[in-house]
Amino acid sequence: MTKRFWQYRRLIISGWLLLTIVGGAWLALEFRVDNSVSVWFSKNDPALQTYKQYLDDWGEREWTMAMITVDDVRDPTLRPKLQELVTKLEQQERCHKVLSAATLPHGHPLSEKLFFRPDDQQHTLLLLQTDNFFQRQDAYRGEMLQQIEDELQAASFIDEYHIVGTSVVNAELNRAAVFDMVLFFCLVTVLLTLSSLWLMRSWRDTVVLLAIALSTVALTLGLICACGYSLNIVTIMLPTILIALSTADAVHMIQAFHTHRQHMPSKSAATTAVGELWLPCLGTTITTVAGFMSLAGSPVLPVFQLAVFCSFGITCAWLVSVLVAPLLLVHLWPESGMQVARAQREERIVSWLQVVIARPVLVVLTFALLCTVLGGLSRLKADTNYVGFFRSDSAIPMSYKAVDDAGFPQSPLVIVLDRQASEAAHAQFISGIEELPQVRIVVAPSPGLSEMLDLVSVDGQQQRMFVLTSYLGSQDLLRLVDSIRDLQQKHLPETVIAVTGTTMLWANMDSSVIATQKRSLLIIAPLMLVVLCFLFRSLLLGIIGWILSCLPVAMILGLMGFLGIEINIATVLIAGVTLGLAVDDAIHLIFAFKEKRQMGLSSEAATLESLRSSGTRILLTTLIVMSGFACMGVSSFHPTANFGILTCLTIGIAALFDLTLLPLILKSPLLERSSERRVKQVDTEIIKGTIEVSQGGLK
Repeated sequence: MTKRFWQYRRLIISGWLLLTIVGGAWLALEFRVDNSVSVWFSKNDPALQTYKQYLDDWGEREWTMAMITVDDVRDPTLRPKLQELVTKLEQQERCHKVLSAATLPHGHPLSEKLFFRPDDQQHTLLLLQTDNFFQRQDAYRGEMLQQIEDELQAASFIDEYHIVGTSVVNAELNRAAVFDMVLFFCLVTVLLTLSSLWLMRSWRDTVVLLAIALSTVALTLGLICACGYSLNIVTIMLPTILIALSTADAVHMIQAFHTHRQHMPSKSAATTAVGELWLPCLGTTITTVAGFMSLAGSPVLPVFQLAVFCSFGITCAWLVSVLVAPLLLVHLWPESGMQVARAQREERIVSWLQVVIARPVLVVLTFALLCTVLGGLSRLKADTNYVGFFRSDSAIPMSYKAVDDAGFPQSPLVIVLDRQASEAAHAQFISGIEELPQVRIVVAPSPGLSEMLDLVSVDGQQQRMFVLTSYLGSQDLLRLVDSIRDLQQKHLPETVIAVTGTTMLWANMDSSVIATQKRSLLIIAPLMLVVLCFLFRSLLLGIIGWILSCLPVAMILGLMGFLGIEINIATVLIAGVTLGLAVDDAIHLIFAFKEKRQMGLSSEAATLESLRSSGTRILLTTLIVMSGFACMGVSSFHPTANFGILTCLTIGIAALFDLTLLPLILKSPLLERSSERRVKQVDTEIIKGTIEVSQGGLK
């Protein structure tokens, strides 16, 4: 840091505060949450284009199902009561058609198959055709469902009701996203404050951490809103992730500042700390950004947004830690000296680490035991089940289970096909679909029903049918679609069909999720090795850091396989994100080791001094970052909770390796001999250069 930098400190602080205020204001004015299908895919996605074309041709509508419980479905007074309820529901702004047992004539085949179950005398079904606006990003679904619930609650003959459908899931996703964001933000802020006060033992250092974390969140979320994006169930994790990660560089800066402040003025201590840490902190920023950006190629738009904006936020956090944090520290700590309690704690931590690495057999056995979870990698699977994402005691899973237990379908799959083939071929195709084990009912064109449900296009060239099933996970749904296409090739080989619907789009995301997982690992793993070798200027040290960073990630993926935790829209982020995070501690420790070796210390002495200078910072950073990600574990949305807990566990395992196994490797004879060879090579080159200069002078 130059004198000119200190002269412009007021300008730097003012600019930082102004940007933070602007970002926070934009966030407050433009904040919105939307989880409709239009925000999950790029506009050019083929499946999305098919679905959009279907909505353009047939109207922006979708089916919502309500199962009601009554005293006796055979009661002759039930039919007029149902008809009155249907009339009230169809008067709602977002509800256009309602089918029930009162809508179809007595004895209609569909009435017996859809609205009643032969062995159930208490439940009947309502089919509601509701709005499904493709481009709208407001909360109209929640308002629509509330109006439907109000009518069902007002009907005195209904004992109980359960509403299912993609509109219900989407509305609950929006509600859960807003709730999680508020909960996470408050919880992680409180935890950051408490953990900082406990670990740092200083309210002034806590103020610095909070200032950096909150300004990073305000800048990043403000930029998202300025770009016109809404938040969703994935990007709602951004504030928590950024608060957790933005403090990492600041913790290192604070600890280094206090270490140097023992024997020099505060301004000099800040200058020395920045000069010592800006490069390793830049290295950790690059690797963390690389981890997130490995996900930027995902066709799932929220994953792309999370990758890009987290990378922006982490870069901002590094800049603020290097430029603003020193100014805040000098302002808050103008005097020299160090708290005795802080120094004693650091000494205890270093002593503990020395005791641990003095038992290499114990460290290696612990490492080998943890590696046994790698066997779970072969069991790792990918699947997306949005109903299963919610806690089993919440409203969505309970409603779906109740409807399924009663034997009613819960999920419609739409098939649009040409009407060029013969009626017999169509009948065979429909019959084949009805025989598939996953299918409950097929609603196909028939006299009277076609007009009621708009199953035939206006020009008569196309027809659509609804394949009603129980709620299927993405893999089961894709297998069902493959079976339908096989039947089409068998009975209607010349007919063009389109299989679409919201559930189909969600299922198609599974392929994108799996591709994202593979692509992120293929990109980040070799890139990380190159970055580490470049940062350390050593192939051997780069390989060591790379292996110790990859292993914790592989272990967590193996643990997911053993526990049956599937790769889905949130857990797909784990590999790329944690690989970028796991390497951070190794970078700081190896940088310190290289610095001590260049001072002439042996490998063993350099390792111990590196632990003394960096061990405390690594431990404090790990605990604070882990507490941030642990906040996600309270989410009612399983993928978010799994992501937070597993990321927290990965960071903890990586720190354990870096503080125990890595020091054993660094002080090993292998690195000692490697360093000696490099020293001898440098000495030889110096001697040769001196001889050449002497010979040139003689000539």
